[in-house]
Amino acid sequence: PSTPTLDAVPNPITNGPNPRGDTFILNAQNGDGANLFYNVSTAQNSGWDPGAVSAAYNTRVVYDYFKNTFGRDSLDDKGMNLMVVTHFQSKYNNAFWNGTFMVYGDGDGLLFNPLAGCLDVAAHEMSHGVIEHSANLIYENQSGALNESFADIFGAMVDGDDWLLGEDCTVATPGFLRNMKNPAQGLSPQ
Repeated sequence: PSTPTLDAVPNPITNGPNPRGDTFILNAQNGDGANLFYNVSTAQNSGWDPGAVSAAYNTRVVYDYFKNTFGRDSLDDKGMNLMVVTHFQSKYNNAFWNGTFMVYGDGDGLLFNPLAGCLDVAAHEMSHGVIEHSANLIYENQSGALNESFADIFGAMVDGDDWLLGEDCTVATPGFLRNMKNPAQGLSPQ
């Protein structure tokens, strides 16, 4: 399957209303990211998309964490636009950073619920962007393991109420993705 690219976005937004400093929450409509759509409220749905609202809220919380804790202005420390894709594929049990976008699947309801609803998952994925723009660790072997570990720690720090990751969107036992107090525990141990 493909992953979202800027070519998939309707109306170019790289220069956007502001060339830097904007947040875009896009909807893959359960597709593979080849086509992305702006989240809009219509007469048919007249409400807010919960995935988009969660993604927007969590993106802001993570941005504020890096700004207030480290004085960092966005992922690149130069105010880059934050690009988020929700509703990626159908029943997709994952989230990822692809170098441009934070991408969230909706889960299958058996392993995960929508991953955009997990603050620590959002912090983990956005941290990959920070790591890329600061340490530029190659995502393979030992440097890839360090990249994952750093992203996990930032995920736990941003959502500072416990050391669990993914507990707000994990349905399957044991009810969390990883436990940073004991990284060998969880649905996807470190």
